[in-house]
Amino acid sequence: MRTGVFVLLIIVYCHVGASQIVLSEIMFNPSGNERYDEFIELYNLSDDESVDLTGLLVSDSSKFNLVLPFEETALLPPHHFAIILVPNYFEKSRIYDAEIPDDALLLTIGNAQFGAYGLKNSAGERVSLHRPDSSLVAAWKYSPDNKDGISEEKIDLSLGDAAANWSNSIKFGGTPGYKNSVTPSAFDLAIISLAISPQNPGNKDSLHIRLGVRNVGKEAVSYVDASLLEQYDGGEDVLQSRRIDTTLFPNDSIDVRFTLPPLALGAHILTARIGHEKDENSINNVMDVEFEVVAAYSPGSVVINEIMYNTDEKADEWLELFNATADSIFLRNWRIADKRKETVICDTARFLAPGGYCVLANRPMQGLDHSKQIIISLPELNNSGDELVLLDATGAVIDSVAYSRAYGGERNVSLERIRYEELSTAENWGSCRDSLGSTPGRSNSISPRSRDAAIDGAFIDVTPQHPLAGEPLAISVRVVNSGRQQASDISIHFSFAGFGDSSFSEIGAQKIAWLDVNDAVIVSTTWHDAAAGAYRL
Repeated sequence: MRTGVFVLLIIVYCHVGASQIVLSEIMFNPSGNERYDEFIELYNLSDDESVDLTGLLVSDSSKFNLVLPFEETALLPPHHFAIILVPNYFEKSRIYDAEIPDDALLLTIGNAQFGAYGLKNSAGERVSLHRPDSSLVAAWKYSPDNKDGISEEKIDLSLGDAAANWSNSIKFGGTPGYKNSVTPSAFDLAIISLAISPQNPGNKDSLHIRLGVRNVGKEAVSYVDASLLEQYDGGEDVLQSRRIDTTLFPNDSIDVRFTLPPLALGAHILTARIGHEKDENSINNVMDVEFEVVAAYSPGSVVINEIMYNTDEKADEWLELFNATADSIFLRNWRIADKRKETVICDTARFLAPGGYCVLANRPMQGLDHSKQIIISLPELNNSGDELVLLDATGAVIDSVAYSRAYGGERNVSLERIRYEELSTAENWGSCRDSLGSTPGRSNSISPRSRDAAIDGAFIDVTPQHPLAGEPLAISVRVVNSGRQQASDISIHFSFAGFGDSSFSEIGAQKIAWLDVNDAVIVSTTWHDAAAGAYRL
């Protein structure tokens, strides 16, 4: 006769009221392993009653999972959280261990995954909590718009499961076992926006920062502490800090503004921080903005200097830029545009030397030094006319030209700018006179030289017009500075020779100390005792 021991396991289930245990968080799209790191969080709303959760069921509408204690108990105290994790989490993951508080209740399920195949990321699923008799306790159908590591959290645990009471977590990794990141605190200030102006600042631009702050707590506050810091490798500097004395009621918001002097060229990270002595949530007190300070340039520092718009093939069109300054120009993220198209000139480090030329072309140009070319997809240069705009990396207009056929240029003959330092009007453009039809990468054929003092041939005066022998002659000429730079120490010599003579005799000389660009002056001398005869002056 065999003898044995019979063990009768009796589980006594506690009645779970829908008003006590609620779903509080669902991690259906974890940052870690999909098979091990999903979790469902519960909360006991009771003020004084602990609830034994043994025997509860969870479901994703495809299959029930039996809730089991991870250790020796499934008793959830009042106002405490319980975390339901799959069995393999405890063997192969544990990524939440550092986050889960010691007083949180750990639970697991009797299956390898939630539902039949785990919680879906591609489509929303209805996660539900049931009593042992399968009667419903709570349910929420999540939406699959969460990024990896962002859970769905209940906002107010004491309210129901309406859509307005659930939101994506604002904390990466969720809040397993503690207060949800979207649940309002009694005192909670939050940064809701951080904006800089201009959006593409130059190294000459003051920076204006607007910080949006909202009271997302349940109680009013009487002040806001705000600081602006700059991050760098290994540390940070406090740039400005202030206290704003103002009463902010729940849901009220204010703008906090900072102004910074121009920052150095390069990448920057600014951090805004706010605070209040009673603030219960620091997660939403910090916000960063990253941007690059680029070199800012004055209008006219680089000009559109030559345009080849009328070619046998459109691919052969090009235009030339000229650096009109004494400094190198950093061309990264500069753009050329017409009414239909805007093209980045280059997205790498590229400098245009002082007084240097750069040709923008659709394809490499034969006979032109490679260093003077940038190959891009140009806006189409219309033969009937077009409006071209050159913008620097900040978006500022550096130069523009609205050319037409009346400006000049013809088939395979370029349109050249006369003076780079003057406005881009019709009078400042003309057809190239070079024998090759264009001058890419070199001085324009119709442009003046740097220094060029000239006699205006239209104004040479001799008085009287029909002089008698020995009568004094007043001789006047108009001297013009036709060059690009101020002219100084200009000498004017007057001389005469008889017809057929090869040598000249000086009548007199004058000197002009200086003459500005485009200025003119009348210079005169007197020829005394001229003998009768015909002369060349």
